[in-house]
Amino acid sequence: MSRRSEFDRLKDVAKAATLGKFKQRLALLADIEAIGPTRAWLEGIPPGKAAHFAGEARVWIALMSGGLLMPLALTL
Repeated sequence: MSRRSEFDRLKDVAKAATLGKFKQRLALLADIEAIGPTRAWLEGIPPGKAAHFAGEARVWIALMSGGLLMPLALTL
């Protein structure tokens, strides 16, 4: 039994570019679109706020993938 929900894979970041991984990414994006109209999820959110959250997400992804999250937490 896994403790991960079926939606955890939506958070997966793209891997290094190969044809197989590109096809996997396309399949993931198709599955996300099948959940519902993703553009509608962002309706009413100002573009600046969406860009700000996207920037924060990029920083967290970089920290997690580089193994810097724990040293940052200990520093803070």
